[in-house]
Amino acid sequence: MAWYATRRSARSIAFGKVMAQEITAEALLARVAEYDEAALGELYDRCAPCLLGLVLRAVPDRGAAEEVIEGVFTRLWDEAKRCSRAGVSVTASLRMAALEAAFNRRHSDHKRGRKSRRTPEALQKRLDWLPAPEEAARLEARR
Repeated sequence: MAWYATRRSARSIAFGKVMAQEITAEALLARVAEYDEAALGELYDRCAPCLLGLVLRAVPDRGAAEEVIEGVFTRLWDEAKRCSRAGVSVTASLRMAALEAAFNRRHSDHKRGRKSRRTPEALQKRLDWLPAPEEAARLEARR
């Protein structure tokens, strides 16, 4: 029993140290821009549950909502370099991308065969008005 308690305490201390040095979403995005799969996985683990709840409001089918979230992170993987240079909040950007993708999915389910075109200019237009990471952190702290 003492061995288990010692192992448990060591794990708790190690976990506390890791939590004290938590990586920001912006730092993870910078790593994703360098094609770091572990960073994408960590960002997914951190943001996907919240995004799924958001998407489920627009797309009630859970399977379709999960496909939307997968598409958002696939798109993030492809456009991470551009997004990391934009200097906007990663979580706000992911929320906007998830909502846009959810509404596009809902619309395409309603009108089969019609797809929206994604251009770099449209992406930049969407990112321009989002808050900077510092502003987003300040807003989150006020909650």
